[in-house]
Parts: sequence; structure tokens; C-alpha cells
Amino acid sequence: MEKAGRLCCSIPGTLLISAIGVIADVRKCVTMDFKKPGNAIVLVGLTKNELGLPILARSQASKAEKRQSRLHAFAAYYVFLRTAMEKGLVASCHDVSGRRHCRFPCRDVHCGQPGGKLDLTSASKSMECHEFLFSESAGRFIIEAKPGDIPRLKKIFNYLPFMVAGKVDKNKKLNMKIGRGKLNLDVAELKNLWTAFSGRRRNNKVLNEMKRR
Repeated sequence: MEKAGRLCCSIPGTLLISAIGVIADVRKCVTMDFKKPGNAIVLVGLTKNELGLPILARSQASKAEKRQSRLHAFAAYYVFLRTAMEKGLVASCHDVSGRRHCRFPCRDVHCGQPGGKLDLTSASKSMECHEFLFSESAGRFIIEAKPGDIPRLKKIFNYLPFMVAGKVDKNKKLNMKIGRGKLNLDVAELKNLWTAFSGRRRNNKVLNEMKRR
């Protein structure tokens, strides 16, 4: 619910489905916060021009498509990811599909405090910066792993899109490069943005920062 002056604007009723599973060994649980400076940041999955945000797409004159569901293809991602976790190769992990590229690193860094340096230029291909940042393509994960474990991790994910995008950094900043676009924010500022009143304010701040730089 968001208040606009005296007008109260509520979203339509939304179905929320929660899933609960049994964990055989709680010591193998993997959380989303970055753990150790120097660790590699890996992007698994394919990012397509699937904004799924009509207002943003229209305002930027984008030719983005709606997000497509490819359930059979995505099943392998979860199987391989579970295998990697069970082998202790994943230090932290977070999905990208619902939160998009502009959000997942923000949450990961402000939860664990270390910063991160990422170059996502090759993954963005021919997309505009905002199209890549706000893409809603499903079946993507951001993984933190020890540099020495990358070959084993890549072998597990086999034929799936796998890219070492950067590394966890001891400086409390998030640096992202996407083609000519650059983003450089303090972890403290990201935390304030994440806890801001609305998602709209967070997204606008990121877009403005990208344009300014």
C-alpha cells in the first residue's frame, strides 16, 4: 500500500504461495550475504530483454518482451545448484529473476557488509543498460564461490550459461559496469535505498545514478 497525498493506492489482491522443505543437514544451508573479500561472483543463467514493466518499457522506448516461463529448462539449474551446495562449493547464493540485476547485489552487499565489483558487459550483449538491469528473465542465480572452486563449479553446471562476473571486495562499495554504464554506491547508501518507503524510489535512484555517470 502506498499513499499519494490524501489518496491511498492499494495493489489488487495477490496470491502468495510459500514452500517449506526438510533440510537434512542445517550446516549446509547457504545464505544470500557475501562472505569473504576475494571470492568470485558468478552469474548463472541467461538474461534476455524481458522487462515485464510496461511503464518503464514505454518511457524508455524499449522493445522488451514479457518474461517467458521455461520450466523444463530451469529444472536443471536447481538440480545442479543443489549439487554444488551439497559439495560445499557455494558460499552464498541469491536468485535474480524477481529482484533483477539492479537489486540482487544491493541486498547481498548490505546484508554482509563487504562490497563487490562486477563487470556485466558481456552478459548484457546488445541490450541497453536499463533493459539489462531491470530484466525479469527467470532461472538466474548469483553465486559466491572461492576462486579455487570455480573449475569444479563450472563443471557441475555443465552446458548452462556460467560467467564469472566479478569478486567480493573489502571496500564497502558496489561497483557495477554494464557497457558504457557504471554504478558506484556505498554499502550504507544501498541499505538506506533498500529500506526506503517504496520500490519506486529505489529503482529511480539506480536509474538516475546510471544516467548521471
